Amino acid sequence: MHKNGVLILVPRQSDLLGIEAVLRPRVPNLAVISSALRPSAMWEEWKRIRRGEAPVVLGTRGAVFAPLQE
Repeated sequence: MHKNGVLILVPRQSDLLGIEAVLRPRVPNLAVISSALRPSAMWEEWKRIRRGEAPVVLGTRGAVFAPLQE
């Protein structure tokens, strides 16, 4: 089975929390990439994405660099 990652980009940081609140109950393995996160929290999200544990990534422009599965 081939796994693909999904990237959901939001235009503004302020939109992120509202969209996360809607998605989190429906997508339990959601990763959030945001400049508002502490560096250690950002690194933990990055590792989850890299290991394939979080196939759906929500974030602002910087999330385009997330190591999603192809």
